[in-house]
Amino acid sequence: MKKQVWLVGPFVGVVSVALMVGVAEVVLTLVDYPKDRWSPWVQTDHTGHAYAPNLSQRWTTGEFDITWKTNGLGFRDGEVGPKDGLRILVLGDSFTAGYGVERNELFTGILEERLGVDIVNAGTGGWDLDHQYHFFRTQGRGLEPDVVLYAMYLGNDLINNGRRQENEKGIAPDPRYPTLRERDFKLRLLWRQAVHAWEYRHISNRNEWFPSPAYLALCRAILNERASADYSSSAEYLQRLRDEVAAAGSTLVVAMFSYRTLVERQAREDFHDARPYLDLERPHTEMGKVLEELGIEYLNLNPILIEADAASGEPLYYRVDGHWTPRGHAVVGEALADWLGRGNVPAALQRVP
Repeated sequence: MKKQVWLVGPFVGVVSVALMVGVAEVVLTLVDYPKDRWSPWVQTDHTGHAYAPNLSQRWTTGEFDITWKTNGLGFRDGEVGPKDGLRILVLGDSFTAGYGVERNELFTGILEERLGVDIVNAGTGGWDLDHQYHFFRTQGRGLEPDVVLYAMYLGNDLINNGRRQENEKGIAPDPRYPTLRERDFKLRLLWRQAVHAWEYRHISNRNEWFPSPAYLALCRAILNERASADYSSSAEYLQRLRDEVAAAGSTLVVAMFSYRTLVERQAREDFHDARPYLDLERPHTEMGKVLEELGIEYLNLNPILIEADAASGEPLYYRVDGHWTPRGHAVVGEALADWLGRGNVPAALQRVP
């Protein structure tokens, strides 16, 4: 009898917990809380992964609550119609896609308004230089851009290029990216938001945002084998992208930027005190040399972001997420519009009034 009681007790406990979890999931589903269902990915043959077309999702974290919509091509942009006038194709990663901001707050919208030209925003999170090359080769050139603006995030765009599995189509489908989910469990979403909130408080107290180890390897006076390979492969894919853009009759220009650690004064000072032997600006210096050797016009956004940060206490970057806030996008959009509008691009954009 005692043995039977010992077996029944845990069974009843497990059933009770399962019932409570089930009831909680049903209640949360009925009240539709939390609303975060952000999972936009599909696997592709040319770039490994991309955003699914025609999405409409809600993305909520401890720092922002935004609507995420994509067009028929999977871009976070309006529908791309037939070309009528000057067109700029914007390439980039999650900064260009606009993680954390509404679509009408993206820097690409400011460009379109200021320059009076058609802007196509193809920014996709997780895309590096090799992704940009394969995208333009297989899809981007069909959009007939006059200018291709690549917003190059040096925080991770220089890492792992050429290390992904490639074939005659491009980068093979990337199994690390989950495919599109129509629905996620509410309790799981609730847990994920709680983790985001805890991270936000933790990093806010630390008042810093350190770059990744792979980026820091690019900042050493003496490079290890992997960092040297990262610089070399990045230069190779930049050249491939330049040549592909030129073959399509377009002009490639680059705007480069990096971590908020390089922008916010306190973050820079804290990092330098902790690791004075690392030069956080080295990737900008090295890639500037590469761009000059390749004859690609470029703008280093970091000095502009540093000046904007010093002029106001309003943050340019989300503290935990690390992407630009609406103000960050506004600063970048105005800077790029001024740069392009002054005729710094040698071909098509010199016609912009």
